[in-house]
Amino acid sequence: MSTQMSDLPRERDVSRPMQLAGSRWLAPSRTIRGQILLAFLVMTAITGTIGLHASFRIKHGGTLVTRTYDNSLMAINYARAASADFALMQLAAARYTQAPDERLRSDLEAQFNALRRSLAEDLAIADERSQSARASDAVRTAEAAINAWDQARRQEGPTATRPSESLLASYVHTADREMDLLINYTAGDGFSYRQRARAAVSEDWWLNLSGLAAALLLSAVVAQLLARRITRQVAAASDVARCVAQGQLDGPMPQGGPDELGALINSLATMRESLRGMMQREVSQRRSAQGRLLDAMESSHEGIVVVNRDGRIALANKQALSALEWRDEVDAPAGARTIAGEDWSRLSVLLPSPEAQGEVRLPGGRWLKISRSATREGGFVAVMSDITAVKEQGTRLEATNLRLDTALANMSQGLCLFDAEGRLAVVNARYSEIFCLPPGCVRLGLSVPELIAMRVEHGNHPGVTVESLVLAKKAAVERRMPTAFNMPITGGRVLSVSLRPTPGGGWAATYEDVTERRLAEEKVVFMAQHDALTRLPNRTLFTERMQQALLHLDEDRGFALLCLDLDRFKEVNDTLGHAMGDLLLRMVGERLQSCVRSTDTVSRLGGDEFTIIQVAPNSSDDVAALAHRIIEVTSQPYDLDGRQATIGVSVGVAVAPTDGMTSDTLVRNADTALYRAKTDGRGTWRFFEPAMDAGTRARCALGNDLHEAQARGEFELLY
Repeated sequence: MSTQMSDLPRERDVSRPMQLAGSRWLAPSRTIRGQILLAFLVMTAITGTIGLHASFRIKHGGTLVTRTYDNSLMAINYARAASADFALMQLAAARYTQAPDERLRSDLEAQFNALRRSLAEDLAIADERSQSARASDAVRTAEAAINAWDQARRQEGPTATRPSESLLASYVHTADREMDLLINYTAGDGFSYRQRARAAVSEDWWLNLSGLAAALLLSAVVAQLLARRITRQVAAASDVARCVAQGQLDGPMPQGGPDELGALINSLATMRESLRGMMQREVSQRRSAQGRLLDAMESSHEGIVVVNRDGRIALANKQALSALEWRDEVDAPAGARTIAGEDWSRLSVLLPSPEAQGEVRLPGGRWLKISRSATREGGFVAVMSDITAVKEQGTRLEATNLRLDTALANMSQGLCLFDAEGRLAVVNARYSEIFCLPPGCVRLGLSVPELIAMRVEHGNHPGVTVESLVLAKKAAVERRMPTAFNMPITGGRVLSVSLRPTPGGGWAATYEDVTERRLAEEKVVFMAQHDALTRLPNRTLFTERMQQALLHLDEDRGFALLCLDLDRFKEVNDTLGHAMGDLLLRMVGERLQSCVRSTDTVSRLGGDEFTIIQVAPNSSDDVAALAHRIIEVTSQPYDLDGRQATIGVSVGVAVAPTDGMTSDTLVRNADTALYRAKTDGRGTWRFFEPAMDAGTRARCALGNDLHEAQARGEFELLY
């Protein structure tokens, strides 16, 4: 107890300095100056806080507006541009697969790469200007889908490894969906920042008003406490404070004196001017931000309409008014402002329904692509673009592809177009018809070995291996020169094959069935060189064979020329008729061919005259044996449709090089020997002898002399 009692004085001694210090701080507040100073300090703190807060909030609102314009709207524009680039890339890829020549394919590939770079730049800028992580995720997902689509589209290989159309379509759908999400996210972020800006302005207004109310309340308290000691200046200062609190910042301001109340009045005047300046700046900044937003909408290539929850238009740019043919307001200089408050159903009267989205066809034939994004307040933002030109271009492309398909389907030749990698890029149905391949068997992307193996498998190249055909095709293609050749295939058919290089390293191959044409040509050549009745070589082919035999003439082993003339043929012709005579000539030709070797030539020169070229006889005995065999075989009776006929043959023989070194000499000498055979009784043969030629010349001279004597009257008749 004693210890606790001794501690109490020490506690009172500690509290006394604190009381003295508090009395020193409270002493100035007991004076008017102190009270006014204290009140002024409080009012200054409140005013400074309100001013600083207002400045910060105004700056914050400007930042939100800037982010709405510089980031959200620009990100929307670049996202829309990326979506348009991707649509053009799909169109260029579709045209690329159907291009008829490599030059167009190269142009489309360059166009595709340019669009690919533009799309990457647009997505990069959209990502940079995006306001949220979900927008950035949408950009990355869209880029991944586009890259996957591009890689899949460029992938070439066997059919089993090529991507399906459904896979490509899924990549396209993913990319379109993510870019639409990017636009929606960005538009939503922009609207969110706009709402935040509006909320910040409203909050600032209430805070400023609360601060002013607090200042007014404090002024009233000070006035009440100092009413006895404050004179007219205090009342004036109160009036000034009341006007400031009520927002009346343009009234007259009393002049403050040198005392404390005068300083108060002057301070209130300064405060009023500061508040008025801040409010003017805030209103100006708000108007400027709204003007920039409207200008950004007007400069956009897309039509943009903002509709509130009541279905009334809050904002609409001129592009949207023009797209929807708003005739009443589209020409006004402030169309986006004058349309505000109109019902959305009036502006969307050309659409199938006010809720229409996607690709929409207007009554005038134009096409719009419309996307709608819901807002937080229950309205929506409609973004639209005119895609009429894209639709028309797609229609023209379809017509061009249809004409190309029709031309390919109606070609008389089979066509294959290969790319630089040796893969089949274009093929028509005629190719499968020529090689008797099942429909649908020939698919795009097949390599040359696979295509040739398919032809061999279906029996088009009997006795030929796939490797030899591939090597021949490779050698022809590597020359990079136009090549044409004939290809025999099964069934005795012949194809005319033409290989032509194409720009870019590929080549085109055409296949035409020329079997009938070849047969016709061969028939024409045969008829030009053979006798139509007996189908033996005629005089033309006989002359060629004679020249060939003379070119290969050997002094040790020459050849023999046998000239034949039928005996008693005229009797058969006169008694049985020309038809039987023709039949007899054909039968004689067959018997003559049976007497010679395959290297010998039997010819009919005309009428009943035949010749035989016996190549390389061993001796004159061989020639005599052949002549004897011919006479023996030919003299056998003939059955002419039930009638018997017997004829003979006389043979004259000239042997090269003994009896001549030229065709004319040999023919003339053989004819001379034939004449001797007929003179000696027919049915026999004679070799040419030089004396025969002398006798022939003597007879010719005698005949000429007799003709001349008759002409000169030199004959006398003696009895």
